[in-house]
Amino acid sequence: MPYFLAISSLIIIISSLSYHFFSLNLEGVVFSLLSAIIVLVLLVKKGLLNNINNNLKPKINCFKLFFLKIDSVKDSFNTFLKDHLTKTAIWKKNSFWLTVAYILFYLLALIILIFARNNEALISPWQKVSPWFFVVYFLATIVLFLLSRQNKKWLLIPISLHYALTLSVATIVYGIGYGFDPFIHQASLEYIDKYGFINPKTFYYIGQYGLLITIHKLTFIPLAILNTWLVPVLSALTLPWGIKKISDYWGIKSYLIPLLILILPFSFFISTTPQNLSFLFLLLTTIALINIRDIKNLVLPSLLAGATFFIHPLAGLPALILVIITLSLLVIKKKPWLYLVIGGLFILNILIIPLALLISGGGHLINFPWSTFFSTLSLNLHFPNQENVILNSVYFLSQNYYWLLIILYLMGIFWFIKNKIFNLLPHLLIILSLLISYLFSQCLKFQNLIAYEQNDYQERILYASLLIGLPFIIIVFQKIIEKVINSSREIKIIGLISGSLLLSSSLYLSYPRLDNYYNSRGYSVGASDLKAVQWIEQDNNSSLIKWADLIDSNQSDWSRKNNQEKYVVLANQQVSVAALHIFGFERYLNTKEDPIYFYPIPTGGKLYQHYLKMVYEKPEAKTMKEIMAWLKVKNAYLVINKYWWASDKIIEEAKLEAQSWQNIDNGTVWVFKY
Repeated sequence: MPYFLAISSLIIIISSLSYHFFSLNLEGVVFSLLSAIIVLVLLVKKGLLNNINNNLKPKINCFKLFFLKIDSVKDSFNTFLKDHLTKTAIWKKNSFWLTVAYILFYLLALIILIFARNNEALISPWQKVSPWFFVVYFLATIVLFLLSRQNKKWLLIPISLHYALTLSVATIVYGIGYGFDPFIHQASLEYIDKYGFINPKTFYYIGQYGLLITIHKLTFIPLAILNTWLVPVLSALTLPWGIKKISDYWGIKSYLIPLLILILPFSFFISTTPQNLSFLFLLLTTIALINIRDIKNLVLPSLLAGATFFIHPLAGLPALILVIITLSLLVIKKKPWLYLVIGGLFILNILIIPLALLISGGGHLINFPWSTFFSTLSLNLHFPNQENVILNSVYFLSQNYYWLLIILYLMGIFWFIKNKIFNLLPHLLIILSLLISYLFSQCLKFQNLIAYEQNDYQERILYASLLIGLPFIIIVFQKIIEKVINSSREIKIIGLISGSLLLSSSLYLSYPRLDNYYNSRGYSVGASDLKAVQWIEQDNNSSLIKWADLIDSNQSDWSRKNNQEKYVVLANQQVSVAALHIFGFERYLNTKEDPIYFYPIPTGGKLYQHYLKMVYEKPEAKTMKEIMAWLKVKNAYLVINKYWWASDKIIEEAKLEAQSWQNIDNGTVWVFKY
């Protein structure tokens, strides 16, 4: 695993640099890949990647390096067979039958998700997933808890599979795609894959793009598949291993810890975006810094932190400062003046993220919103009692998550201070500085973000601090596990059932929800959205294009061949990303300021503000004519989804002044032409 993380980080770093100075065409990808391999071999020969697995020899040739992963898999498989094909394993530990039971429950849960897969516009995957899925998941978790009491290396395999199942619900259920941002990054990937770069060149996001395009050109796996599965699969592969390494370092010989961590919120690992991938690499950096005894051991954490920076600086800057503070503490005995450096880094970490957001995010300063801030920071204990026992219990956990996290962190920090264990001092400093940074960031307002997205960046600072503090939670979980294991049989059974229920509840809460307590509101892209985009294209160009041909053809080439008239569409963000999914970033309209995409992207842009005016005030032809004159187009369209608030009223008003209209899928989507 250290080699896998190192080569991945090197590809991210080198491909990002190659992108900025050249491009990510075939030559750039080959250069990045070969450079990454050469650097990896040099690091291995120097013995600089052995801080996590101390049993590795300091020197290893390229042939051994190539087959190291294969040998590791063979050893795990042989161990698995040895444990399961002996009478001791079957009759004394029952591990064979527990494994069979887990596989059956796992496959049944997977089948339920596959049968729930659909192309409708959904608020929540749970609208289509059978409730029996939670029963099966609960039973699978119980079996896996029983299996995890053994200290067998092969247990990481079923635990990783459980992570994969837990993190892949949205990926499996949403047939067209989950979320908003993944569609934008998918279009960016396709553009870079075709042309080698996209303007303007930025320092953020490129780390993910470089990694995915390198894998794509090396394996020929479609970018759409890679962009969908990268974070869930990579998280399932690396997190159980990393968390187990932390527990091993502290002498915790248990596989229960990696499984129990799933009680914590994990929403940022269920879909692939640069921010989510950077959070994963930030967490891996945190894990890699646990067992640092020498400056040479900082190579892998440094690579991970560098990769995090090129994926997304908001997570990368704290990761880099965390590594530098760790380095300073390693040599501080010889150079006491480094205390000043550490203090400076602490202050830098407080200021650097708000400054970066202020400069690059188009933000401006406002007075600190004390009243608003403290009104949202409610520390009251909530006791939901409006629904059945199950839903009330689930939302008791949801509405008191912050209490759970605060208690866990304080207990972990208290234990480390009490036992005078200072190897997590850098983590503690970064957490404290990020919390202060979060307070400072409340003074920022972003002009390019819509109102309900204003706090997104600030909340990501909190998420980063939570991830860096994971080691403190791990030791608390271990103390809880020790108490339960050393208790009576009844307490063990209660602990087993409670842990499985908590994991099942966390699974439900980590995805968008639509129930009597919570409405996630954001719809996914549905097949009707794609059909509406296709119908508008047909209508504007007065030509008949079959739906299948539109999806399979190269849109930019098709557009140039047919010399279509330019047009503009006012629609919500899901219809807009449906257009982006089909046409990519090759449909811009010129204005006196900057070119503007012909659908409203982003939601904070001028075009989306006009859409909001049409749906929240009145869908007047006058407004559309002003937009057409501004953008110099002959046709303009307004798209109204049936699920939009007061859609019936908006549709009837739009019919009064629109030139014509068309409903898609029996009124699921309405298109008005002006």
